[in-house]
Amino acid sequence: MKHAVDVLNQQALRAFNHLLSLFYRVKMDVITKLNMFDIQVVPILLYCSDVWGVYNPKVIDNLHLKFCKTFLGERPQTPNIAVFRRSLSFPLIC
Repeated sequence: MKHAVDVLNQQALRAFNHLLSLFYRVKMDVITKLNMFDIQVVPILLYCSDVWGVYNPKVIDNLHLKFCKTFLGERPQTPNIAVFRRSLSFPLIC
């Protein structure tokens, strides 16, 4: 089970890095960036999460928080609740 979760996390990380490289080349507003993340990365993270998400729900939100902090320009020490409020999103485990 852990191997499958790790593989999905690696695939989502690849999609995340691809999006970041796109955002550096093309100017987009925050809403568009969030929508693209929701369309391209979230389905990878949540694939079969109803089965494996029970065991490790933190894996789902770590990449989401990293993305939000990166494109909002927040420091890694910024509280997670502040990042979710500023990005107008909720944790993915919700």
